[in-house]
Amino acid sequence: MKFTSNSGLVDLIPYTIDQGSQISFRRMIYKGVYISDFYYAANIVQSLTRQIGMIGATFSPMNCFSIITQDVSSYTTYTLSNSIAGIYTIAINQDLLYDQNHLTRIKVQFDADLYKNQFQLYTNTMIQCNQAGELQIKFVPDQQIQYGIANCIYQRPCNLKIGNYTIGTCQDKYKLTFKLFDVYEGQLILDFNNTATYLHEINVDFANLLGILGRDKIYNFKLRASYSVDEYEIGVGINEEAQFQFLLKNCDDYVAFLSNANLNNKVYYIGDPMLQWGFIPPKYSTSYCVNYLQYKLISEQDIHNLFLSLNTDNYQFKINTQISQELINTTQKITLQIKAVTLNNYDKPELYQQRSFRISLFQRRPQNSPPQFSQDLSDQIIMAGIQSKYTLPSSSDKEDNLFIVSMASTNSEADKFTQFDGSILTFSPSADQIGIFELIVVLREIEDQTTYSQHTFLLKVVSQTDSLNWEQIKKRIINSNPNLQAKIIKITNTGQVSIEFEQPLDYNPQTFYIIFIKRDYFYSADLSRKIPVKYKIYKQMPPQLSQGQFDLSSAVASTVQWTMGTVFGTSIFINLLLSQGAQYLWGMIEGFQLITHLPMMSIQVPVNTLSFFGLINDMASLNLIPTDDFNDNLWTFNYFDDQPYNNAFDFMNYRSNNLIKNLGLMLYMLFLNLIILFVSFSELGDIMASFLSIIIMLSIFILPIFSYLIVRCSKRENGKLDQRFQVCYDNLDLNKQYTEFYFALQMIRRILYSLIMVILGDHQQMQITMQIQLTFIVLLYLITVKPFQNQSYFKLVITNEFFYLIICYSFIPFVNHFYLDQNTGIIFGYIPIILVLIYLIYNSFFIVADLFHFIRRILRQRK
Repeated sequence: MKFTSNSGLVDLIPYTIDQGSQISFRRMIYKGVYISDFYYAANIVQSLTRQIGMIGATFSPMNCFSIITQDVSSYTTYTLSNSIAGIYTIAINQDLLYDQNHLTRIKVQFDADLYKNQFQLYTNTMIQCNQAGELQIKFVPDQQIQYGIANCIYQRPCNLKIGNYTIGTCQDKYKLTFKLFDVYEGQLILDFNNTATYLHEINVDFANLLGILGRDKIYNFKLRASYSVDEYEIGVGINEEAQFQFLLKNCDDYVAFLSNANLNNKVYYIGDPMLQWGFIPPKYSTSYCVNYLQYKLISEQDIHNLFLSLNTDNYQFKINTQISQELINTTQKITLQIKAVTLNNYDKPELYQQRSFRISLFQRRPQNSPPQFSQDLSDQIIMAGIQSKYTLPSSSDKEDNLFIVSMASTNSEADKFTQFDGSILTFSPSADQIGIFELIVVLREIEDQTTYSQHTFLLKVVSQTDSLNWEQIKKRIINSNPNLQAKIIKITNTGQVSIEFEQPLDYNPQTFYIIFIKRDYFYSADLSRKIPVKYKIYKQMPPQLSQGQFDLSSAVASTVQWTMGTVFGTSIFINLLLSQGAQYLWGMIEGFQLITHLPMMSIQVPVNTLSFFGLINDMASLNLIPTDDFNDNLWTFNYFDDQPYNNAFDFMNYRSNNLIKNLGLMLYMLFLNLIILFVSFSELGDIMASFLSIIIMLSIFILPIFSYLIVRCSKRENGKLDQRFQVCYDNLDLNKQYTEFYFALQMIRRILYSLIMVILGDHQQMQITMQIQLTFIVLLYLITVKPFQNQSYFKLVITNEFFYLIICYSFIPFVNHFYLDQNTGIIFGYIPIILVLIYLIYNSFFIVADLFHFIRRILRQRK
């Protein structure tokens, strides 16, 4: 069959039919022929009556075509009329050829150009929705097969949704045939048909395949879709194939415990009635796959069989009254093993659960007193809209048995605004929760829960009034310790009040409050400040340490002070006497000063660490000789303004804001150095008069620049500068680059060290982070430049920096982020103490070894 279009002459595939049959229009279309413009087809019946049709299409394969049919007589030339009369004229040449098999080959040629009539054909006919040319099967996969591996459980119905199939974009209805293949094996697994519809939602039921497919094996399946027009199969391309992975598993793999069996320890006294108690069995998933739960008791040498039994029907334990003599006054550990027995009797750890508990068998019931508070609970009056706290009195158990503290109320309304953390009750009532509530606090032993004490108090919630404030204050006065004696020492011009207690004050919270209740007037010295009635002040309590722990810390610190004082004194004496450089000594002191001042950060350092560092800080600061009396005689201080910067500074013996008192002996050592450096430039009296301003300016600006210039000049002069400045370049290798930055870097580091302590006082994490970063910068400089001549001293300095870095890391657990309790904090507090001791021993070895070698060298020279 041929036809002429605007794109030229196109050959259609020849088609052979029997003489008495009919050419199918659709068969001609879907045999694989596709025409971009349009094409013509004819039906020939036994009477040789010909039926011609016109199929129009656009260039897009997604648009539809329409059909116009017309009967044609046997004339070779015929003018189309009726529904399309007057549109065009077509000449049809037909040759009927017969072969030996009595088959007729039809050859039809159109000589007219039909493209120009396409638009008119569409506008004058009713369009049926069919796709031009070959219809395409479109497949949209479902999420079950699009992502990962599609799973099915062997014991459950498995209907897997593959996706949606459509034929083209027009809603032609054809029946689809689906075949499921194993990609690797090439085996046909399943085939089925769907009814003739436009949209096919494919769900593959694997229930019939469960006996064929193996379990725990990943299959790669391919689902092929096709449709047929008459006997021709259409649509077997790649777009029609859905590939996915499939895994068939037993339900045993999905069984898991969702909860644990809750078992409590028990105490049984010989002679008591039989003790029986139950438990709640654990819950588990995939219950249809579990036959039953298997229970087994386990104990050492199966000793539980002598006194304990378990009824798995009602989940009840029972202790027999006949107890063997060897079991009396013993505690036995029992383990209950629970196994989920599955349909296929899998045996893997996920199917087991073990829970342990203890049973104590005593001869007779001991005299057991319930835990009690140290004093009765007092009724509370609080105001609505204001959060109030009530700290319970201390509690104890006479037999030192473990117990728990719980709280309840007789009115559920009180539970809404009450929080309890075990020792403190926090009340946050609103304005609509005014009333009187009864609260109950229970102290119950853990082992023997029948032993408990119950305490009640009344909570009165009222509206806010000034009189209530005063009533609360008076109530607290009545309940306070009447033997507590305190006095006001001073009131500063800034309003700071110093109070001294007659006896040591034992107080648990870290902060305590003082309220002035008498109507006396307390004035400052210049009568410019007055404390009003009801004025409240508070104080952060320093960490408390028991007497034994304090004695231990004091003994260790005293030993270190005596030992290091001996090493320091001996080394300094010999160095001064024999003019020997004290490189190792100053290298040790330099790092030791940085270490001992770390507790001045705002972190909550454990009390044992704080006590140890506070005792050895004087040695690190070279405050070997007390100067307090000398300073009081030489200088005049404002006693009322002489306050520590904060608690951390106070605990580290910096109890003043005055520079002279804080420096101690170091002040006079600085005076000596200034005299040595500047005696040739100015009078000593001028230096003494402006000492404080000079030392601050030198620390911040001049000293780093001065040390840099000294070393720079020493390089130019080959180390021949005035010996007074030798301290700035002693032991430095002047032949290396960047050695002049060493002392400047150390001074800047100390300045930043001090600024971090003061400026970042409210940022604990930032303080410790900055200290670590400064150490990394110094280590990078030392390792890169290697500024020292003596390699042994270089190794010592590097080791000391690493020691300091590790000690900084050991302070990280003390920041507020970790919330360590007191006992845990003390345990962690021994870590920096041990590191400091190792640091001192390591450096002392180098100092002593250096002195020994020096003395031996001097003795050999004299011989």
